[in-house]
Amino acid sequence: MDFRCWRDTVAEPRLSSGEFRVVHRPVGLAGQAAVARFVGTVWDFPQPDAMQRLSPLPAVSLPGMPTAMTFLPDGSGILVLTYGGLYLFPRTLGESWAAALAQEPRLLPDFLLPQAESIAVTPDGAEIYLASERTPQLLRYERRK
Repeated sequence: MDFRCWRDTVAEPRLSSGEFRVVHRPVGLAGQAAVARFVGTVWDFPQPDAMQRLSPLPAVSLPGMPTAMTFLPDGSGILVLTYGGLYLFPRTLGESWAAALAQEPRLLPDFLLPQAESIAVTPDGAEIYLASERTPQLLRYERRK
């Protein structure tokens, strides 16, 4: 599958249960509307318990809320950043993005970065950068293949 055709894939919350689902939103031709279509459900991110919901800290009260997502440059996976962690959804050759996002991801090592909301990957995929909305910190992960 062509990696670029999934560049506009988004995760949208379901209003009824708080789960996320994968929707493919193709780019419409001039003068034509682009229609999104449902392609699958995303793995359930950890949800807070009743006591955690009372916390004013997003990392505690909203640990499973996605704040950023990016594709690995070689198409081997997707990184999803939440207030509670950084998740890698590996993708095998020929596997659809919907199938990759439906599987349980690998949780990357914990980080101490308040309100982490930005993620970037170097063009070679060797380094991952996280940034905080609250502090001028930048956190770097080195990817081991």
